[in-house]
Amino acid sequence: MPIMVAGYLLLCLTVALLGRGRRIGVFGYFLLAVLFTPIITLVFLLVSRIDQSPVRSLRVKVCKVCKKENAEMAGMRYCPACGRAI
Repeated sequence: MPIMVAGYLLLCLTVALLGRGRRIGVFGYFLLAVLFTPIITLVFLLVSRIDQSPVRSLRVKVCKVCKKENAEMAGMRYCPACGRAI
């Protein structure tokens, strides 16, 4: 019996990992697979769309004067290249 439970959870985890990059993510698909079945969740996964939203963690700022793009300027007030206000 414990082997069947472990196999079921492994199958749920496999389906959940296929949900990376989707709207509800790995954890959401894992919960769906546990609550319903991995097969039903896999069908739902195949008909769902891939999340197209932009990555929010990487913010690139552009200096208005020298037009330099830099991800590290997100917290800065002055451009490291020209010294002017961003």
